[in-house]
Amino acid sequence: MKPSQKIVHVISYFQHQFGYQEYFLARDMATMGHEVHVITSDRYAPVPDYDRVFRPVLGDRIIGPQTEQVEGFTVHRLPTVIEHRTRVFVSGMGKLLDQIRPDVVILHGTTNLLNMVPILKKFQLGYRLILDDHMLFKVWDSSLLGRLYYWLWGTVLKPMVYSKRAAIVGVADECVEFVSVAFNIPMEYLHNIPLGADHRRFYPDPAIRKAMREELGYTAEDIVVVYTGKMSFDKDPALLAEAGIPLTETLPLKFLFVGNIDETYQARYLQAGGDHASVKNVPAVPNTELFKYYNAADIACWPKATSLSMIEAASTGVPIVVSKNMTERLAYNNGIGITQCNLPEIRDALRQLASDPELRNEMGKRGRQLVEDKLSYQALSNRFLEVAEGLI
Repeated sequence: MKPSQKIVHVISYFQHQFGYQEYFLARDMATMGHEVHVITSDRYAPVPDYDRVFRPVLGDRIIGPQTEQVEGFTVHRLPTVIEHRTRVFVSGMGKLLDQIRPDVVILHGTTNLLNMVPILKKFQLGYRLILDDHMLFKVWDSSLLGRLYYWLWGTVLKPMVYSKRAAIVGVADECVEFVSVAFNIPMEYLHNIPLGADHRRFYPDPAIRKAMREELGYTAEDIVVVYTGKMSFDKDPALLAEAGIPLTETLPLKFLFVGNIDETYQARYLQAGGDHASVKNVPAVPNTELFKYYNAADIACWPKATSLSMIEAASTGVPIVVSKNMTERLAYNNGIGITQCNLPEIRDALRQLASDPELRNEMGKRGRQLVEDKLSYQALSNRFLEVAEGLI
């Protein structure tokens, strides 16, 4: 690519306070010297129980049209015309693209309503177009209507991919496979660029570890297992308590949940052991603060759904217990893969790591190395731009 590019990221909801992929890519591309813009709606994602889960960090969900500067790039929040569940359509997208005249446009999500205008404008403005996909089979609406919806998008995207006028990126092995199946595009036409972590923000720090453990009330002997993220049924972190609490009879395990509890999930969390003496819950914190909690931990576990936080924990030098399907996140033998929601497997993984401090130490070091070698957003930003280089 040329030394300096105009790069636009398009996403339905932009919440940089939580440090998602689109924020880190925009920030690091700006750091590389590119002119970077994010085009999004004028609101935050309509997650269940927003007031309890997101409002303490983000404030009001609907913030109105505005333009703001965020760490070297420009965020354009455009008026929302349509919002159905998590799909939005905004006004002013075409006019803004005409003004920016980008060299590269990256659409986060392959089938968002927001994508319609950038796809059509490509033929007028001639920019390179990349779409990334985060979909997994288990959350796909594979009904006749759901399949028809993806078939319609496939009729638009497949010819563009075949002719190298656009590229589709899956952010995990399963995402690439999903795109291939849903759009009927052979795997060899697709790209795999995983999610990553900010290795400069998430790093091991013994001083921070000591201070945070004292603040949280943990002793030097305690073995702390951390979970961060949504406290809701789709993530079901209570599985960690169910699997781990029986081990506290013989091991000094403590369980730290960082996140606001969805009101509908409160009973489930307490039933699973949320009020046990070994369990602590602290409210959600901005992404800039999360590394302190990983430093305080000895093990990190996500018992059900996937999360970007897994990679951030690995970057901080913590061994991870995650779905065995997340092969790219365990590539350096930096944790233990489990079958999602399988209590015996989760319990065995916790027992193995809790009983072997040397294993925890070695896996933690390998996790940090994995992020530095392959999963830093600096490296991933370059990979996106390399894909763009090959497009017409």
